Amino acid sequence: MSLRTSLPVTAIGRCAACLSMAAVEHQICHQCRRRFGDRFAVLIARVRREPDFAQACFERMRPEHRDRLLAWFGYREGKLNEP
Repeated sequence: MSLRTSLPVTAIGRCAACLSMAAVEHQICHQCRRRFGDRFAVLIARVRREPDFAQACFERMRPEHRDRLLAWFGYREGKLNEP
């Protein structure tokens, strides 16, 4: 049995979804993976990294989903709360 293939890639770092310092696997913390599922956590991480991808997603969303996405990133009445 090889350690290289038997252990997941885990490190301490900032989660790309919630921005907390935690044990992360492929830039997503285990808490976000459990809370939102792998697909959503990876989507949020990609939206944070790639502005063009974020814009393309935003343009295709229904208005109520746009509001949720903006709230997730801390957008309130014309202001974006940066971490």
